[in-house]
Amino acid sequence: MKSNDANILIVDDENNVLDALRRNLNKGYNVVPVSSGQEAIEKLLSHEVTCDNYSVIISDYRMPGMSGVELLNRVKAICPGVVRIMLTGVNDLKAFKDSVNQSEVFRLLLKPCPSGELIRAVNDAVLEHDRLKQANVPNHSADYSIEALTAALETRDYITGGHAERMSEMCYIIGFRLGLSTEQLQNLDRLALLHDIGKIGIPDNILFKPGPLTDEERDTMKTHPEKGFKIAQTSPELSGIANLILTHHERWDGRGYPLGLKGDEIPLESRILAVVDTYDVFTHERPYKLAKTREEALQEIEANAGSRFDPQVVHEFLKVEQDFYLNI
Repeated sequence: MKSNDANILIVDDENNVLDALRRNLNKGYNVVPVSSGQEAIEKLLSHEVTCDNYSVIISDYRMPGMSGVELLNRVKAICPGVVRIMLTGVNDLKAFKDSVNQSEVFRLLLKPCPSGELIRAVNDAVLEHDRLKQANVPNHSADYSIEALTAALETRDYITGGHAERMSEMCYIIGFRLGLSTEQLQNLDRLALLHDIGKIGIPDNILFKPGPLTDEERDTMKTHPEKGFKIAQTSPELSGIANLILTHHERWDGRGYPLGLKGDEIPLESRILAVVDTYDVFTHERPYKLAKTREEALQEIEANAGSRFDPQVVHEFLKVEQDFYLNI
């Protein structure tokens, strides 16, 4: 089977391999070649395309920076409908176990791969993609989405391990005190877990930089709410928090990003998360800063009520934080 409507994303750091794959597949498919895992993620999260534009991704196993297993793990989380194929050298026996168990690949191909075998594998993968799409088989349940995305974020941003879990309970209590509905509280809980999922699309040299970011690097970091918004939109079950992810760095005074919303224009769930998120970041060490004391963090949050933060949210946060602190 050949389908000129199917787009195939191929990823390999060796140009000669990319050229060979493209030559073999160009006659039947629209082939998009990239030379690194980071480029592949940026392509999937770009404004011009969505995950639905691609039927299949083919990735090399060994690549500098992001390995094939890590790349396909992220693709599984952010674009689960894209069928995954791994290319590996004959000596990489560990690739089989890693690829099947972690990335849930559809097919594992040994390099150098004969053109006939490659084409058959891609034909089968496109058929599998079309079968799932036509059968309207859900990519995953909401719980699976949260589990997969959280796992992907933890591998991406391991330094902040536990950050989302620490925030979840406090966010929920504040939301309850402020009168959020059951559905809003459920969305707030998911937001606490997944608000930074867009960091999957931020390059390592920026995300893990031990010193201050340049203006250009800071601008790149500021794209993570939009990237997260796009990831959440790929799952119908998570579409309800997409806008909350997009707005979690807005400010009460309108000086936030990416939309510059002000006051009540910002969803209440995002305003709650902004306060709790800042407190957690303040009180835990990062590569680029030392942790503040609890007292210093509380003083800074209170000082920013009415500018950075919703004053009513800060008022409730201070009461809830005190209860948390007294019960430690």
